[in-house]
Amino acid sequence: MSDTRNDGSAGMEAMSKFSPDDEIWVTGVNAIAETQRLPLFGEAGVTASKETTPKKVYEFFSGVEKSFFPLDVTAFNRYHHGGKVAQQDYEAVHDALR
Repeated sequence: MSDTRNDGSAGMEAMSKFSPDDEIWVTGVNAIAETQRLPLFGEAGVTASKETTPKKVYEFFSGVEKSFFPLDVTAFNRYHHGGKVAQQDYEAVHDALR
């Protein structure tokens, strides 16, 4: 069954569903690095973007899942990034692009 939520949480999956070599993963990480290079984040963002690689991001989030076990981090993120936080995420990106 397709997830049709439009609250920012649709599509959140466990890290086991991804590979750092998947095209969609690489594209997403490239978007993160591009966002880090926005003027809003200054030199720190540029520096961080140089360290933001598909493998490092994958390892980070995989580590979070493992370290918080037995908490289901994916379920928590679906809840946390839905509704109010989804709107805050949208506004933060919108503000960064001004």
